[in-house]
Amino acid sequence: MDLTIQYTNCDAFSGELCKLLINDNNVSKINIILLYIKLGKSYSQILVPAYIHEITHTQVDTIIGSVENYHNAELLPIFMEKLVALQTKNKEFLNDIERLRFAHTLKGMASLMIDRNISEEEALENSMYIVSSLQAQNLFNKYLEGNDDIKHEIIRNIQNVFDGNKTLENILKEMNISFENSLDKKMIGKRLIK
Repeated sequence: MDLTIQYTNCDAFSGELCKLLINDNNVSKINIILLYIKLGKSYSQILVPAYIHEITHTQVDTIIGSVENYHNAELLPIFMEKLVALQTKNKEFLNDIERLRFAHTLKGMASLMIDRNISEEEALENSMYIVSSLQAQNLFNKYLEGNDDIKHEIIRNIQNVFDGNKTLENILKEMNISFENSLDKKMIGKRLIK
């Protein structure tokens, strides 16, 4: 699959997978056509996790049903951006990525609580990013703290979601990751509050 990358004036950490959904009445499924990826045009090291984030969307968004709950739609892309930052072996870079993601989460929370003119669509999107971000952090903590077997299991499970063999929600249940336990102050404090 060849995907064009369009560079825009958005910040380097922003991105978007642009796709077209086609509902063929003669076929009982929706076809998804990936059009292009939008990324910030100012090059920096942060562009790499943003690109991985969007590439992860190409994997999960094309398998209808691999993510059943709308609020989990950003979980794997956020986890993967953290994982690629970890692979750089640059602790400060990983901290920067986590701080940016946490700031984005806090901004969404503040918008939900303060902005009286927020549209229903914006409120739903903000809530999705909040839930996904917190649960991605929980999964990332399990990865960081896990032994090699647990790390391999997490990666195998993600591949199973990409392949359409498992849903993300089944994996979260198996790993005891929920929105509720992702709100735990100790879990959040492990990586996000420095």
